[in-house]
Amino acid sequence: MRPQLELDVDTYVDQYHRMSDDEVKRVPVNLPRHLLQDAVEVTGAGTTETIVQGLQLLARRRAYTKALALKGKLDLRIDLDASRERAGR
Repeated sequence: MRPQLELDVDTYVDQYHRMSDDEVKRVPVNLPRHLLQDAVEVTGAGTTETIVQGLQLLARRRAYTKALALKGKLDLRIDLDASRERAGR
């Protein structure tokens, strides 16, 4: 006979609300085990945090690519010395 597990209702309800938050999307995925293990090892974080960091890197890469596409298209007249507060050095 298995022991009865007691469910802390407050903990369950809190977890349910966090999981059903509009800001959170639960996604069942199949990932290559070795890629996930390597990524978790690199980040030193858990699976979810590792995946979040990977998604953030992709978003940054897209922003960087968009910024590079603007190279030579913007006419910025910036006094670098003044902007760095190094005028007169």
